[in-house]
Amino acid sequence: MKIKELESIFKSSAKSADKLQGFVPDMHIERAEKAYEAQLQRRAKYGYKTLYSKEFDQQGIVVISNFMSDMTGFVEEIEKFPIAENKNEYNLLVYSLKFSTRWKSDIADLYEIVKDCHALPTLDPQFKQNTFFQRLQNSPDNNDVQKVMHMDTFFPTVKFWFFPQDVTIEDGPFCYVAGSNILTDKRKEWMRKQWEDIIDDKVDPRRTYGHAEGSLRVFDEELIEMGFDPECRAYPVKANTLVIANTFGFHARGEVSNTVIRQAIHGSIRLLQPFDV
Repeated sequence: MKIKELESIFKSSAKSADKLQGFVPDMHIERAEKAYEAQLQRRAKYGYKTLYSKEFDQQGIVVISNFMSDMTGFVEEIEKFPIAENKNEYNLLVYSLKFSTRWKSDIADLYEIVKDCHALPTLDPQFKQNTFFQRLQNSPDNNDVQKVMHMDTFFPTVKFWFFPQDVTIEDGPFCYVAGSNILTDKRKEWMRKQWEDIIDDKVDPRRTYGHAEGSLRVFDEELIEMGFDPECRAYPVKANTLVIANTFGFHARGEVSNTVIRQAIHGSIRLLQPFDV
């Protein structure tokens, strides 16, 4: 691999296996360290603008109850959209005139809080391009790779879900290991070991295909070794709750007892240049 090509990959947010196989484990850790330091510098530069971002930095997750000022007709509007786990040409929030006008103030507040949690002066156009109406169908024991506890990528990212209805334990709530957004020495040791296994083609099949792409999967015993309690991680919520998480931290989709449809306004903010300050 040419030096310039290697430098370009190193400085980007690329995570796929074909682009990263040329890296030695220490280079993966160096990327994570540089991206983590850039986030700390962004925070020092940007400060805290809302009541929530300091907790977000400390725990990697913030839960805001009673977020919307008026929920009248909200669920009925979301239910007009088809079932979809991911964004598509039909379910982007920006294309819904009714939401953009009736709940304009609440959406603006959401934008400001998410922007503050990421310590960025703007999230345009990422917010518009990646915020959509998610109507997720979750079935028990469906081999969903998102149900394996994982980190999304090697640098701090922000995802958010506004839940207009109750999400109980039985509904498969979002799961998150609070504090796992911090890049500790034990976390780096674990990540180095995972990259060694990926390069040596020794990945445990239970970690799923996402592991080799850089979305590293973690087992409960490994969380314990890193100092986390794997049992304290489910976040059931009441209707009208906003959840924001740094998905560099370990998280997963919850298991369900029966097939359910979980509805949300969902967004994902992933920087194209995670080393920029």
